[in-house]
Formats: sequence, structure tokens, C-alpha cells
Amino acid sequence: MIMKSLFINDNFTNLLFARIISYAGTSLQGTAIALYIIDKEPSVSSLAIALSLVIIPQILFGPVGGLAADRFNKRTIMMVSDIFGLCVALFLCFSVNAGRVNISYIYLASILFSLSIVFFAPAMDSIFPQLMTKEELTKGNSVYNGSLDVVQIVAPMLGAAIYSVLGIKWVFLINAFSFFLSCYFLFKVNVTVVNRIPLTELVNENKLFKTFKELFKPAEIFLKDRTLRDMMLFNYVIGVFVLPLVSIGFISLLKNTLKLNNYFFGYLQSTLVIGAFIGAILVNKMSKNKTSLQCVSLSLFMLAVVLILQSLCVYALNVFALNRFLMYALILILGFFLSFILRLFYIPMHVIVQSNTELGQLGRVSSFYWMLTLIAQPMGQLSISYFIDRNALVSWLVLSSSIVLVTFLYSSRKEALICVPNSGL
Repeated sequence: MIMKSLFINDNFTNLLFARIISYAGTSLQGTAIALYIIDKEPSVSSLAIALSLVIIPQILFGPVGGLAADRFNKRTIMMVSDIFGLCVALFLCFSVNAGRVNISYIYLASILFSLSIVFFAPAMDSIFPQLMTKEELTKGNSVYNGSLDVVQIVAPMLGAAIYSVLGIKWVFLINAFSFFLSCYFLFKVNVTVVNRIPLTELVNENKLFKTFKELFKPAEIFLKDRTLRDMMLFNYVIGVFVLPLVSIGFISLLKNTLKLNNYFFGYLQSTLVIGAFIGAILVNKMSKNKTSLQCVSLSLFMLAVVLILQSLCVYALNVFALNRFLMYALILILGFFLSFILRLFYIPMHVIVQSNTELGQLGRVSSFYWMLTLIAQPMGQLSISYFIDRNALVSWLVLSSSIVLVTFLYSSRKEALICVPNSGL
């Protein structure tokens, strides 16, 4: 009965299996590629370049992927994206077998895999409301995100083991097979095509010009819709002033300050994912007595509190020379709650965006929304790196907690002005 309640309907179940399998293969490969680059190129800059290349297609082609999701069959877009990823993975597998793979191949593969995600992700986001009712959106998003969190706990460790024992070729082969299985489950999903434009009409010059003009439609939608503008503001604040602590701050504390080895960082990563997984479960229960905006506002307050506590821990470490293992335990606890609260923030916010956007525009709006999120992350990473290089992480944490707290106060005052269904998330 529990499993039946999680799988809302057959379409959702097939879509969920497709995404879990595809995501597992991609996560396996991501870990293995990072290890492969480090083995071949001792300089960390090579890995940094590969990670940066992943973002470029998402920024450049994000609006195109969103427009495609709104104008063409979403299931077909996802299947084509998976087939494209399958071909890239097989190409890498055969290249390794022929002894031709080098770092430049990996850089190119990073761009191509990211390009497939650019079209897959908005199609996935915009297909959700077609598979369930608005009342089921929170449950669907919670099950979806929780399932991916479970994969994220296991896949990196499994990817490292496969790479160490069998080599990079088998990682690429397994990823190719995951794309194939994903296509199989996507083929079983039945959805209604919304606002589809036949190719014969798209070739028409006027229709093509109008289609390209619609690439800029999300910006207009955000400017006119106060709810979406506020959600974007909240998301941008988190991207600049919270997420950098997870991506850079924690590893700097563990490696440079506490002088702990990679295993401790691995434990922290697992703890963060577990926190996110539990948060995905709890947010569905919160939806029964709180609106989406109330959940977002509450999570902003809790994030500000965690940042303040983290600043106190770092200050105590610098002033009182706390035992490094005690400090590590405190970082684990705060990291767990930080990841837990971030999930309480993102799921309701995603539901608000889905609920306040017309179905025919959801792909573009979702793509534009996440493109702006991606732009925020490098800004935050550069800012925290600037403070860390000057041994001023405490100052960054105090500044960040203050800004998040101000954002919470703004969300509390604007709550009555933002239209959110009273029936919960």
C-alpha cells in the first residue's frame, strides 16, 4: 500500500523509473570522469575546466530547450535527448577501447552530455503537471526528488568502485545502457501534446520568426508576474549566499582548516544527501497545514539561523582551537540541517512556479528560471572564495546570514500579496 501511494499513476511511475535509471548512469559517469581526470591530470584546474564546460550549454541553450518543451512533444524531446546521450557514451566507450581517449575527449563529452540535459530538463519539469492534479504536484515532486536523492547517495560510491575495478570503458558502457532503459520507460508514458507546432509550419518564415521571438517570452512573464519575480529573488539569494557554503565552504574547512582526508568529505556528502532526502519526505507532510509560500518563508528563516550557527562554529575554531573531530561533528550536524532546509525551500518554490505558470509556457519559464539560477552560482562561489583566501569565512557567513534574514522578512511581509492556493502546496 505504501509503494502504491508513492506511485501516483502509471505514467508518473514510468517517468520516474526513466529518470532514476538515466540519473544513476549519469551520476556513475560523473564520479568516474572526475577520478579519471585527476588520474590523468594532477592539476585540479583540469577538473575545474570540465565542470565549467557543463554550465556553458545550459546558459547558452537553456531558453531554446524551454521553448522546445513548450512547442513539441515533451516525451519525444526526452527520448531524443537520451538517444543522443547513448550515442555519446558509446562513442566514448569505443574510443577508450581503441586507445584514443584523452582529456580533450572528456571536455567535449562534458559539453555534449550537458547539451542533452538542456533539452531533457525543461521537458521533464513541464510534463509533471500533465501527469497529475495540482493537489498531487507536491507529492509527485517529493517522490521524484527523494528518489533522486537515494540514487545520489549510492551512485558516486558505486561509480568510484566500477572505475577502480573495471575501468572507465565499463562506466561509459553502463551509462549507455541506462540511457537505453530510460528510453524504454519513456516510450510507455502517454501524454497530451500542448501547443505543438508541426515542422511544416515551423519552416514558414513568419512562424519561425515568431518562434524565435518567444525565446524572450519568459523574461516578459517574469517581469509581469510578481509571484515569479519574488521566487526568482529568493532563489538568487540562496544561490549566491547559501549554496557556496555547500560547494566550496565545507571542502575548504575540511581540507584546508581541519586537514582531514577525502573519506571525511565523502561522509559529509552522504550526510548532505540524506538530509535532502528526509526534507523531501517532510515537505509533503508540511503541505497539509501550510501554504507553499509559508514553507518557503520558514525555510529562509531556518537557513539564516544555520548560517549564524556555522559562523559561530568557525569563529570558535579560530579563537579557541577546538578539537578538529569535534568541529567535524558540528559541521556534519549543521550540514545535515542545511541540506534538509534547502529541500524544504526548493520543493515548495518549484510548486509555486508550476502552479502560477500556464501549461503552454511552463517549459520556457522553467528553463529561464534555472538558467538564472546557474548564473547565480558562480557569483556566490567567487565571493566565498575571495573571503576564504583572506581567512574571513566568518565575515562571509555573517554577511550571508544577514541577507538571508532580510529576505525572510521580505517574504513574510509579501506573503499576503502572493497568490498561493490555500489548500496547501
